[in-house]
Amino acid sequence: MYRENATLTRPSNSLQPLWRYLKFERLTDLISTESLYFRRLSLMSDQWEGLLTAKTSAALFRHFYDLYHDAGIANAQIEDYEKHREEFYVNCWHMNDAESYLMWKVYADRGCAIETSFERIRIAFDGFGGEVEGSVVDYIDYKRERMPVGNIYQSVMRKDLPYKDEREFRLLFWQHSLANQKIEVGFEGIKIGINLNKLIARIWLNPQFEESTREIVRLVEAKGLDCEICNSAINEVSRKFDANPRSEGAF
Repeated sequence: MYRENATLTRPSNSLQPLWRYLKFERLTDLISTESLYFRRLSLMSDQWEGLLTAKTSAALFRHFYDLYHDAGIANAQIEDYEKHREEFYVNCWHMNDAESYLMWKVYADRGCAIETSFERIRIAFDGFGGEVEGSVVDYIDYKRERMPVGNIYQSVMRKDLPYKDEREFRLLFWQHSLANQKIEVGFEGIKIGINLNKLIARIWLNPQFEESTREIVRLVEAKGLDCEICNSAINEVSRKFDANPRSEGAF
């Protein structure tokens, strides 16, 4: 089930569109297994995931050093706080009202995307025996800012400022919550069963890859999924950038 958590930030609009950009083989696996893959937070590409900011670590060190007068104990306390990131598994979505060329380029290899909404995600886990939570990610400067402490979610739901364009909504599986303690997890990640008809509003495909597109269409029909299959405008956007790569806004 999906559990609301007052500590976490939900989108201001329950109908907020959410996008997950992925390659064809990942979409095929999702539909075939009817499950979402959650990756261990500490294995994500951002080295700061789940860690404290530099100023937060320095402040905590001073606090524990004043308390125990021992640098080793102070450092151990900080390490214990940051170990919590090993207990979290995440599945990431992009908040946007329309397609994002940037997200296609970075995360989907111009393959495909799933469009859902916050409301759909909340009901899509009803058949799952454990619990999943979610939150809008807060972006801060890890070199200059401090974050609140005292709650393990504070560091889990924050990312470094350069990732701000991702506009991430993050699904969380916390291994040590009471509802999840009996669920087996792997070191790298866990697949969590989900109702695809509730989750997927639309599947967006790059029509350039005709054979892969036909495979996805066949799989959707075989599973009896009630969702739209749309052609992405990514090719048209790409041609505009390729034709004039130095135009304003080009990468």
